[in-house]
This record gives sequence, C-alpha cells and structure tokens, in this order.
Amino acid sequence: MVRQQLQVFWYLLVADFIVLFKGIGGELIDTCIWISLSVFCNGYVMPQLGTSTKYGALLALGQLVSSGIFLMYHSSSSLISDFEQTKVAAYDFALPVAAWLVFFRRACAITLKALLLSSIILPLAKLILMSRLDLSHFSLPKFLLAFFLVNFFCGLGAIFLASVNDGSPYSSRVWVRFVFPLWFLGGSIFPYGAIVNAFPILGKLLLLNPIVYATEVIKAATLSSEASVIPFSIAALVLFLYAWLIFFVGYYRLKKRFNLV
Repeated sequence: MVRQQLQVFWYLLVADFIVLFKGIGGELIDTCIWISLSVFCNGYVMPQLGTSTKYGALLALGQLVSSGIFLMYHSSSSLISDFEQTKVAAYDFALPVAAWLVFFRRACAITLKALLLSSIILPLAKLILMSRLDLSHFSLPKFLLAFFLVNFFCGLGAIFLASVNDGSPYSSRVWVRFVFPLWFLGGSIFPYGAIVNAFPILGKLLLLNPIVYATEVIKAATLSSEASVIPFSIAALVLFLYAWLIFFVGYYRLKKRFNLV
C-alpha cells in the first residue's frame, strides 16, 4: 500500500514538473532582469545618496528569499484556481494516495521551481557587485542547506496561502494582509539587526515572523558573523519547523474546505 502511494506520488510530481516548468526559460530571463536592476541600483546608486556600500550585498541576499516568497504567492493563486475552477485536483484526490501527499507533492514541485529560479541570483549579484559582495566568509555546506530550507519553506507556504485565498475578486488581500507585511519586515529590504538595535520591542515581536529566519539563515551562511543576529543552527531549525507547521495548517484548512477524507 505504501509503495503504491509513493508511486502515485511520484507520477503526480512528474506531471507537476511538466506544467510548472513550461516556459521556465522566460521566467529565468525575468528573474535576471529584476535582480540585475535591483542589485545595480541598490549597490551603486543608493550609496550615492548616503547608504552604505554594503547595502547592495545585503539586498542581493535578501532577494534569494524574495524570489521564493513571490513565487509562493503566485503559486498559491494557481493552486486555488486548480481546486475551484479547473477542478484538476478532483482527479488527484480520487487516486489511491493520501490527501496530504497530494498537497505535499504540489509543495515539492513549487520548491524545486523556486530553487531553480533563485539559483542564478547569487552568481549574478556577484558579477554585478564584484568586490562589494564579500564572500570571504561563504560556507558552501551551510549555504546549500540554507538555500534549500528557504525554498522548501516557500513551497510548503504556498499550501497555506492557498488555504486563506478564497478565490474572490479580493484575493489580492492575501498579499496585502499576509505576505507583504511579513516579507517587508522580514529582513529582505533592511537587516533584521537594524530593527533590533533601533526598536528592541519590535525586534522581539518579529521573532514570530518566519521570513526573519529565512533571511538570517542565508546571511549567516554567506557573510561574516556580524551580518546576522540569529545563529545559523537556530535560524535553520526554526525555519524548518515553521515550514511544516504552516503546511499542515494549510492542509487541514483545505481538507475542511473541500470536505476531503
């Protein structure tokens, strides 16, 4: 029985790859464009206005997280469309596989797409910033783990966002009320350490924000120890637990919503 479920899971996952990776070349070009403009402007233009020359490097690492967050949001909209309009998921739930595996396979497919799209960000940022992106403290094992965890969180997070998206004309509120506040205050635009130093109480409250751990784990794996506030091991563990927590919350919400067994 378990073997049969795993086989069905694999076939469904392959089907998702075919759908999600259609047109991936164009999406990679799109990623290159917005990353290049963002890194160049924040690495060279903003310092002319008084910001630190390190700002471009910090923002480039934040874009490793932002890329996955943006994909997570857009993927959640596609998921809810499959569930409520095209009814593609109705066939999946009729197959001999546990309902949670149907959702998990979607999350895995989104994770792999996020990994591919964001894999070009660091090399591209280094090419643009050159010496302004100091990688002398770069740890490949830590970075690979951090890179996977960030995108794994985004893949599982898409299931949760789908559960709070009702498919109405006001579905954009999911971005405004859930994703944007967490992303904007999560350390992708400005370092979490700056908030801790300037607003200690807010800094403690933001420890509830999973995106803080995503940006901190990336910085801890890439830059010097002074660049991150939360130690690598703690940030990695909390992000991993958050990923599963929001996945199962999203799964149970969708299970109840669609009356799944």
